[in-house]
Formats: sequence, structure tokens, C-alpha cells
Amino acid sequence: MDKEFLRTVLVTLKECYPGKTYAVYEMADENKMLSHLRYLDEYELIDSGVHIIDDVHSEGVNYSLGGAKITARGLDYLAEDGGLAAELGTVTIRLHSTTIQDLIEIALAQRDLPAEKRTAIQNALATASTETVKALTTRLIDAAIKHTPDVWGLFAPIV
Repeated sequence: MDKEFLRTVLVTLKECYPGKTYAVYEMADENKMLSHLRYLDEYELIDSGVHIIDDVHSEGVNYSLGGAKITARGLDYLAEDGGLAAELGTVTIRLHSTTIQDLIEIALAQRDLPAEKRTAIQNALATASTETVKALTTRLIDAAIKHTPDVWGLFAPIV
């Protein structure tokens, strides 16, 4: 696929948005036009308006042209910031403070700590407010980032 041509098609259709245009059908020879428009259509970046007509009795490809238009996905592809797709594709992970407390307790159980120190930490966690757990979580993440070389070693088995 000719990426420069694909981009030219998308930009041309963007200029006509929200309408359709037949101009893209004349931007290249028939084979290049059909293959590139179908390619963009299959990625849902455009509605090519190319309708393939199955006719076993004729040679070559039979098709009709209904006007091409860019889709929202195509507009977002062209947008430097990724458009709304970038915002809508963001995943937010929310953990309840008790879940974080449970994770910390599991980590404590796996550490070689004196019993009195472990008990003191567990008691402090059990009575901690949501805001305190939030602040602690931020500090734990900061500590993990400061020890990034150590953390990257954890990814070695899966990368």
C-alpha cells in the first residue's frame, strides 16, 4: 500500500466532511483506487462507497461507486492528538482503599519482617483513613518508580 496516497485520500475526504465526494475515484488508476479505498474501508477509516458486484459471468471486477466519505475513526486517525478515540480509549483503573490495604498486607506477609513491626504496620493500615491510604499508595508508586531498574527485572519473564 502506498501510505502517502492513503493519507492523500484521507485528507481529501476530510475536506469534504461530513459530505461525500466522487473526486477520490479519479485520483489514481482503477486498480490502485479500488485496492486503496477498500483497504481504508476495511480499517473503517472511510466509507469507500465502492460496492463490489458479484457476477460470475463477467471478467474482472464489477463495482458501483456511491461516493466516498471519511468516518469519525478516519478523522481521529488524522488528528495529531488522536481525537476523541484517544480520550474514549483511555482506561481508568479504580481500586478501593481496602483492596490496596489487602495488597499491602499480602506484600507484608511475604517479607521477612519482625513480628512486632509487621503487627504495627497491619494495625496502622487497619485504622488508616481513605486519604491516608491514598497518600501511602502515591508514596509506594513513587518508590517503585525510583527503583525502576529493579522493577524492570520483574518484566523479564514476560517480555
